Amino acid sequence: MPEGRYAFAMMGRLTWPEIRRSEMFRGRWVALCDCVYDDDAKPIAGLVVDADEDLVALCARMREEGDRHCTVHFCDEEPSSVRFRH
Repeated sequence: MPEGRYAFAMMGRLTWPEIRRSEMFRGRWVALCDCVYDDDAKPIAGLVVDADEDLVALCARMREEGDRHCTVHFCDEEPSSVRFRH
């Protein structure tokens, strides 16, 4: 797993299929900024800002660091999401 948020930012924009194929993210909640969606409201691509197996820990870190407009998706076979707004 990358060390710190800077390492995630260095990854650049990823497609959701790239994120889902990555062992780094599978089974984790992934916070995306500037997420693009298809017509069925499923993610297409975004900038990964953080990831964690624990949704509560991820949201707490995002709140502490001021990330107020990210979308959080669970990285598994079917995308599910939680909107994060402070």
